[in-house]
Amino acid sequence: MKWRAETHKTLIDHAFHGSIPITVFSSCAAILLALMLGQSLNDITLFGWILFFFATQALRLAITAHYRRNKNALTLKDGYKWLYLAVLPSSFAWGILPVLSFSDIGAMDRVIITVFLSTAPTAQLTSIGNVFRVWVASMLFLMVPLSGTWLFLEHHGAIMGLIGFLFIIYLYNIAKTYHVLLGDKIELHSQAHATSQAKSTFLATASHDLRQPLHAITMSLAAALARLKQKEPSQAEIQASVKSIEAADNSVENLSQLLNALLDMSKIEAGSLKPSFARIPISTLFSQLKENYKPLAQEKNIDLRIVPSSLHIHSDPVFLLRIIGNLVSNAVRHLNQGRILVGCKRKGDTVIIQVIDDGPGIAPEKFRDIFAQFNQLENKGRHPSGGYGLGLSIADGLARALGLTLSVNSVVGQGSAFYLDVPISEVSSAEQHQTPKEQKSPTKRETHLVVLLQPDSHILDETAIQIRDWGYRVLAFQSLEEAQSLKVRPHLLITAQSFPSGLSGLEVSNILCGVWKTQAPTLLMISDFSPKKIMEASQASAKLIPSPPDPKEFRQTIHDMIAKS
Repeated sequence: MKWRAETHKTLIDHAFHGSIPITVFSSCAAILLALMLGQSLNDITLFGWILFFFATQALRLAITAHYRRNKNALTLKDGYKWLYLAVLPSSFAWGILPVLSFSDIGAMDRVIITVFLSTAPTAQLTSIGNVFRVWVASMLFLMVPLSGTWLFLEHHGAIMGLIGFLFIIYLYNIAKTYHVLLGDKIELHSQAHATSQAKSTFLATASHDLRQPLHAITMSLAAALARLKQKEPSQAEIQASVKSIEAADNSVENLSQLLNALLDMSKIEAGSLKPSFARIPISTLFSQLKENYKPLAQEKNIDLRIVPSSLHIHSDPVFLLRIIGNLVSNAVRHLNQGRILVGCKRKGDTVIIQVIDDGPGIAPEKFRDIFAQFNQLENKGRHPSGGYGLGLSIADGLARALGLTLSVNSVVGQGSAFYLDVPISEVSSAEQHQTPKEQKSPTKRETHLVVLLQPDSHILDETAIQIRDWGYRVLAFQSLEEAQSLKVRPHLLITAQSFPSGLSGLEVSNILCGVWKTQAPTLLMISDFSPKKIMEASQASAKLIPSPPDPKEFRQTIHDMIAKS
């Protein structure tokens, strides 16, 4: 498991936390050993060692106090440095004790010192063992001098020395396992805590953002209805009512955008996205970007420049357009005027797509925050015109789903630049000289049959009228029993997420496909965006769209699904 910097800092913090009890224990042990060796060792040697040892303990306490005062300002590298300085001098003091004493003391005293120093690394597992590299250095400072000293003693000293080195290897493996398990535990706990906080924030913010457009729709329609209910409304009142209805329509569009964004985030979290990789001409991708976002930029007097390219890339065209579109949309939203540049450059086997603006910029410490859900650095009041704080989060999630790297660089007051690394797709010589085949004329929409299942009669009628207006044949049913009587096979089945009978839309689809003896593609209109529901739909190969759907997206989705079928 890959650990975040915060996990490493937590491990270092735990190591410093045990400094005082370790210092007290070590000091008591040093005094007892000094009393034991007082009759055997030279007074100068013993006094010098005691003096050096207590100096290392004082240094450890001083460094610990310094760390605790300044830990919030220290980098990860600084934390490791101070921990090394706190631990290793003390370990060195213990390590030189056998070197100084073994030639002058008896066998029993050597055994006592050996047992004590051999158990010290094991005891350190609960203190500095969570910072593996520091523990290894400390163990080597303790055990290598001990084992090496035994090697040069007569009789069975060489055997004890070899046992000591084998014990070092054994301790190393134990400590490594302990370190990994402890770090993983802290990382998983942090992730669980972050997920819990994110869910709480998500629910609170989503409910707030959903209420805004719903409230606006209610107020606008109520105002229009009040004016039009008058016996003879004046021309001014009619015009005011039209404006109120237009305002309600804008609020519906805002609500639809939010629901689409929530659906996208749920798909990403559920891991149900299934990319369809293809060879994409960047010129086609950039043409779609220009068509989609040039009018939006012109409304705000923003100069959107898209630099053409003849390169081809390998990715999912739909997801990739959504990622870059979100980056451009984010730039447009945060600029009142200025310039946005979209282009690309080749670097080895990769094409780096760039979206650069000369907007307000982002502070480096905020780089990670901008990809968090519902995070809006410049829209604390959460006005809908400022978006809902999901665009960059969705772009980042889609990039990860495609295995791409999305990065940002920015200077406050000088603008921002987003970079997306996409694998290049080389053009073969055969493809360069290939003559495009004549396109088959599309089948007339009137020959395509769409079956619509919706228990709500009002939604059923309005949706059926809308689909018929787009040129499709529609058969609308309120229940499974009605649809089972159908004798022809549809090109597309559109169903609600659930029915009063207790059946889900997926279950209804499976039953009908069995009755019709066909695998008609299913479009599921959902209102429950939980990852579990989305995963179930994904496993059933159903296409999802939020209810109520955005008309443009709804129409395009129907067209694409029928074209593929």
